[in-house]
Amino acid sequence: IISGNMSGFGIIDGQLLGPDSYARGDRVLEFLSTGVWFDNTLYRVNPPLGHSTHWTRAFDLLVLIFAYPLHFFIDNQSAVLISATIVPPLLMLVMFAVVFTTARIIISDHRIAIPVALLLIFQPLMSGQFISGRIDHHSTAFIGLAFIMALAVRVFYRRMEVKEIFILSGGLAFCLWSNGELMVFVGGFIATVGLAWFFTGKKYIAENIAKISCNMCFFLFIFLFVERGFTGAFEYPNEIDRISFFYV
Repeated sequence: IISGNMSGFGIIDGQLLGPDSYARGDRVLEFLSTGVWFDNTLYRVNPPLGHSTHWTRAFDLLVLIFAYPLHFFIDNQSAVLISATIVPPLLMLVMFAVVFTTARIIISDHRIAIPVALLLIFQPLMSGQFISGRIDHHSTAFIGLAFIMALAVRVFYRRMEVKEIFILSGGLAFCLWSNGELMVFVGGFIATVGLAWFFTGKKYIAENIAKISCNMCFFLFIFLFVERGFTGAFEYPNEIDRISFFYV
């Protein structure tokens, strides 16, 4: 409700927010119409040649979670609009869950951790990325930063459980798939943890970061082949935003 209110419920009138959302919606419509996954060309731009977009398919996949089953019952455009209404507030809930569980480790009282998480999420710069009708990968960039914070807190505190490593490193790998810009932050995080282990000599820190790195490589390999197929995975991309073996 908050997410929809921030957008003025323009989605009800069939309006998305920002040119990037329309471009993303058009890519999803192309897939629903043609079934072609590995061609990221927008043919409505620079016709008849089209324009090859540099975005990865990660956020397209989030939109398709709802749009794909819906398009069997309603027209494709309505399916995408409904999905564009649902996905951003759901991502806001994911962001809240990651920040809240991290705050609980530092602040044991959940009555304090909840407002702390809400204050972080509802900063205008951040909350604006989770508005209904904005299907933009910048929201997953913020979630990726939250995953980095969550991992950082756990890495330094104790030996992490397998479930924590699997969920958090998998989530961060997905956000990295969605946003190449996160590579700088992920690299900085790993370097910082490495320095912490070097100066403290705590064995569990080294174990944690080794397991996180291995899990992220595993997930990135999967996402690489999902994005580009077996043949395309071994081709060097012209755009840094397109996932490649460089990410791994």
